[in-house]
Amino acid sequence: MNDNDAILWKLGILTSKLESPRKHAQGFANAAVVDNDESDSEIVFDQKTLLENQRGRSRTSPSLRPARARAEALRWKLTCICAVVFAIGVSLSVFGPNACEFVTYGTTYRSFAVCAFVALGAGYLAGTFLGEQLFLRWNPFFVFLALFFVLVPSLASLSITHGFWTILFAWMMNGLILGSLERGCYLLYHALFKERRSLIFAIQLCMIVGLLLGSFVFSQSANNFDSAGLHLLQKRAISGFSENETYVQFANLTEMGITTTERPKRPDSAVGVQQVNGKTEENEAMRKQAEEKKKNEQPADATVASSASAEKRYDSGDSTIRAYNCAISHYEHIVDHYYESVHHYLYNHDDYYNHNNYYDAIHNYNYHNSTSSPLAVTVERVQYIAAAAFVLLTLIPFVVGFCCCCLPFGFKKDDRIAEIAGDQYLDSDCGRIKAYLLLFWTLMSFCDVAVVGTIAGPLTENQDHFSVRLSNGMMIYWGAALLSRKILLLRPSPGVSPTVIITFLVLSTLSAFVLMLAEQDSLWGQASVFLLGAFGSPLSTCLYNWILSTLGANTFAFSRVLGTAGSFGKMLAPVALISWSRFDQSSGGAFKLIFVGVVVSAVLYLFIVRQVHTILRRRQIGELSSGVTGVSFHRKTRKGGYVTVLEDDSDVISMEDIEVADDKHRTALLQDSDYED
Repeated sequence: MNDNDAILWKLGILTSKLESPRKHAQGFANAAVVDNDESDSEIVFDQKTLLENQRGRSRTSPSLRPARARAEALRWKLTCICAVVFAIGVSLSVFGPNACEFVTYGTTYRSFAVCAFVALGAGYLAGTFLGEQLFLRWNPFFVFLALFFVLVPSLASLSITHGFWTILFAWMMNGLILGSLERGCYLLYHALFKERRSLIFAIQLCMIVGLLLGSFVFSQSANNFDSAGLHLLQKRAISGFSENETYVQFANLTEMGITTTERPKRPDSAVGVQQVNGKTEENEAMRKQAEEKKKNEQPADATVASSASAEKRYDSGDSTIRAYNCAISHYEHIVDHYYESVHHYLYNHDDYYNHNNYYDAIHNYNYHNSTSSPLAVTVERVQYIAAAAFVLLTLIPFVVGFCCCCLPFGFKKDDRIAEIAGDQYLDSDCGRIKAYLLLFWTLMSFCDVAVVGTIAGPLTENQDHFSVRLSNGMMIYWGAALLSRKILLLRPSPGVSPTVIITFLVLSTLSAFVLMLAEQDSLWGQASVFLLGAFGSPLSTCLYNWILSTLGANTFAFSRVLGTAGSFGKMLAPVALISWSRFDQSSGGAFKLIFVGVVVSAVLYLFIVRQVHTILRRRQIGELSSGVTGVSFHRKTRKGGYVTVLEDDSDVISMEDIEVADDKHRTALLQDSDYED
């Protein structure tokens, strides 16, 4: 074989029957051993053999199996996190602003709704701090399971709970559990996926899907639920009481069988005719003659019987009228007793402290004092049982993960969560920016709750106090939020750009301004709701990712600030809306408050950007000056004109004089000079 053929053969272009001298050589028993043989023997290259060996090694290499197992376990852990967030979204669909009505002015029920929602926010705040302690000490997946087992009966118990303080306690406990679950999800996400910040949009995507699905299912449950097999508690419909007026207007209680009308007067046949319009004198004379003739022809006994019969008829009519008047008085007594009972109920229940409006109090009074079969669950409250069933379904990934050994089985804590908790020195210079971020995220959470609560619409008369509502505006808002997070998940780079954040803020401000002026059901109103959902709802997450990527701050501390701000927003929104509606009762009054919140958030963002640049500049100065020792000296203040300063400089001792002097003289010169060591 000539040299050219040998070269082509070595390159794999020509085929040859010659074999490499190392083809049948024994390999090393240990795969980690490196071949350091530097012999000059040629290695024969065979393209087909090399490719086949590479495929075989990729299939059978034991070193790749642990890596694949770790990747599969990581994907399954992400699936469990998404399942937990989905369960949180389903639960918030029955505890969110679409299940509470605190926007319409003049309804007594609003006081109850505001108290319940504030209790939920307080529980969320406590759960934020409780959750981090639980997930730092034990296996996070076992903590998830334990919280689920507490959440399911707590959700289902609301279907049979009717007391004021009991409902408040149940809402607070559910907020505590949901806050702990959400805090644990973010901690585990940061511990497992430190650099993949776009996955936070996937987590929020699952929460919005749970909100949409839960709202759709639970809002239809009251209309489509078949109550034939259950003895459900029926509420009496009360008509004649206006929701918007602050006084009682009695009209007609048809459902109670009581009808009050104006008291009728005694008919003329019973009272008698007091005055008869006389006709002509001739007619009167003829009438008198006819009566006298009739009296003469009528026997005496007939006259007596006739008079007795006439007296009897008069007595019978009088007794009928008296019985009728007694019946009316009896019904009026029943009505008075009814209002006395309602009045007593108003002043002995703390949840109805607004005594100027009786509609909701009467509604709730009938709800508690109905004579129907007392059972357990109303049609509207089946939503809590359905939500508990949805939460149970999310346990399936945990069961499969434990069975397939994809999840750690034991109570040992996850060291990666403890690791991010120990890196809090990274944000030691971020105290002021944390305060700005807390205010910004609180306002964003407030706007989110206020928008959903406003576009959900008021409760109707036949709905329960906590009925889930799903309007067209809510579907547009959450659909836009779903679409924006899907885009940010696929293209995560725009989500961490300050230019994109500024664009989102400008579009959110414009949409809030248009929504304040336009009707909600109009085309401009629906477009504004879509823009608020698409650009306003992901603002907090985009700013969160930008801060973490720019400053490299501690995720443990900043996620705590994010969770705390969300809890403050839940508590602030109902109180602010109920206070604002006292001054502005128009249909778009709540959107004015939302517009103010978005504008203040835009101003806060400018302070946040300035503070970020200040922190980065300080860090750069610290890096450049590291290892350089400065010489401290004290310079005297010079006063006077230019000539005076020159004269003072002539008396100053130079460093050359200090160097030539001896030690004692040098010390004296230094004491008299402008320099200090």
